[in-house]
Amino acid sequence: MIAPAIAWPTILMPVEYALIAQFLAFNYLYFHDARATVKGWAPYWYTTYRFVLTFVVGASIVVSLIGRGQVADKINKLPGPADRLKALRDAQMESLEKEEEARRAKMVAEDEGEDDDE
Repeated sequence: MIAPAIAWPTILMPVEYALIAQFLAFNYLYFHDARATVKGWAPYWYTTYRFVLTFVVGASIVVSLIGRGQVADKINKLPGPADRLKALRDAQMESLEKEEEARRAKMVAEDEGEDDDE
């Protein structure tokens, strides 16, 4: 009953936080089940079974976290709204700089034309 109550909310979390929460939950549940075995609520072999299960799941989660960290450095992120706005702003600034350059070149050309007439 406790396991689903702990596990389902992790679906709504960001992946790294969800994996960490699940790792902590598995360890908590292992200790909870170990105490249940000591009290006689579970068979004696259950502690060993639960330890192996927790070890495999914990190792898998740790490998997943390490792998996500390694892969995240290699893969480009998809652009988000902030990235798109920055790209748009940069394009607008570049366009304004080109227009300003053209305007200045035109003014210099006009000034040179007036100097030649004199």
